[in-house]
Amino acid sequence: MRSRVPTAGLALLLAAGAAVPAVAQTALAPLPPAETSGLPSHPGMTGVEAPPLAELLALARQRSPRLAALAARLAAAGERVEPPGALANPMVEARLQNIGLDRLSLGDEEMSMLELGVRQALPYPGKREARRAAARADAAAVSAELAAAGRELEREVTALVGRLYALDRERGALEEAHELLELLTATVAARYAAGEAEQEAVLKVQLELSMHDERRIEVAGERAEAEAELRRLLDLPAGSPVGEVRSLPGVAPLPESVAAAAA
Repeated sequence: MRSRVPTAGLALLLAAGAAVPAVAQTALAPLPPAETSGLPSHPGMTGVEAPPLAELLALARQRSPRLAALAARLAAAGERVEPPGALANPMVEARLQNIGLDRLSLGDEEMSMLELGVRQALPYPGKREARRAAARADAAAVSAELAAAGRELEREVTALVGRLYALDRERGALEEAHELLELLTATVAARYAAGEAEQEAVLKVQLELSMHDERRIEVAGERAEAEAELRRLLDLPAGSPVGEVRSLPGVAPLPESVAAAAA
């Protein structure tokens, strides 16, 4: 978390003494929404909570165009396993052998004949099974590609949800620190107006508040970017709110056989 701690402003507040002017007491009033103060709005501030990670993963697997295309390829590859092992279609043949061209000699000449037959190609033993094995290998390759794409999708969604969780926590800390900075700014300004503080102190507090607001804008922008990427993976319409990620699932320890399973 990269929240900026207002150390300079805090030191000025401690040096201001026990008496705090009345103008400083109003600085703890509720702050205006981010959109009214020129800062990007934050979905987490609306009170809408994002679905759990398991539901987001299920939605991503269900709506992913890549996984759907690979599943269709796998189904097609499965249909191609048996046909390579089938025999070729039989051929029906008819042949007329006639003596002479000017008349029909069938039945009059011994060398004239009419033949009907069926021809069937019989491949060498093991050749059909080899074709089936090749088709099964192709289907297994597509199945492995589908599994790898599913794992990659889960990894991307999980990473984005974790990123949103960190940004939401940082944004919350920044919002809480903003109230303190507003109080510091009002306190030092009041003391400067009363001739009890130097102008340098006012400038330092205002600079700290400006840097703090800059980080608030950066966090809001980073969150909007991560949320847009998550919407793409979930195949959601543009602008659909994801909500605040308030918790992450626990992480179970890896089994001892994880290296063998990965191999």
